[in-house]
Amino acid sequence: MIFLFLTFVSVTWGQDSDSKDNEKKEGRPDVPGKLLLDFGYSFSPVEKVSFDMMGSRTVNLYYMQDFRFGTSKFSFHPGIGLGAYRYRVGKNDNDQPQVILHSADSAYFIVDNETSIIKNMLIANYVEIPVEFRFSTSPDDKPRSFNVMLGGKIGLLGKSQSKLKYKENEIVAKLKDQRNFHISPLRYSAYLRIGVGGFNVFADYSISPLFIEGEGPEKKTLNMLTTGISFDLF
Repeated sequence: MIFLFLTFVSVTWGQDSDSKDNEKKEGRPDVPGKLLLDFGYSFSPVEKVSFDMMGSRTVNLYYMQDFRFGTSKFSFHPGIGLGAYRYRVGKNDNDQPQVILHSADSAYFIVDNETSIIKNMLIANYVEIPVEFRFSTSPDDKPRSFNVMLGGKIGLLGKSQSKLKYKENEIVAKLKDQRNFHISPLRYSAYLRIGVGGFNVFADYSISPLFIEGEGPEKKTLNMLTTGISFDLF
């Protein structure tokens, strides 16, 4: 990912500097603000638990407004959007397949050697409000500007569920369980976003735990870190 980012930066800055600064990007809607799309992977950097990092995907979609501080290189960006977090349940330390279940007291893992599990996910969807401060080297030439963004966001849990995909008698089946799985109803995090033009890499650390204290699998709370890439759709 870092190689991809550095390659993109070098190509962008190597473009012909004689292009007109006020040239509009073709196909860009003439509306205020921007639509931001995130793709990332989530994991717990501190507590070990049976979530597979490469299978734990995050997709976020935000509409952000742009308020520049006069003619300076700094600006303020509030927004609103949706955060979709999918945590894939992996195998335990003995390399046994697991599923996640819900009880009145907690969420928990159980070993399932009888079912041919293809995928088992814990899904949490949030309505989120991001707020960020941005420094841009060239705010009047956004496609070529190098940007550093520091922000935070708060999210309200909406739909949550587990999703089990398995194979039985040569038939692939799916099973959904729509419960809260003792996920914390509020999610708040801090993030850093760095990029050029409409392409960025980001890291988002959840200050709030994924699970209510003492009610997560193995009694863990899990503060999750999400890293990935972002694109400005317009």
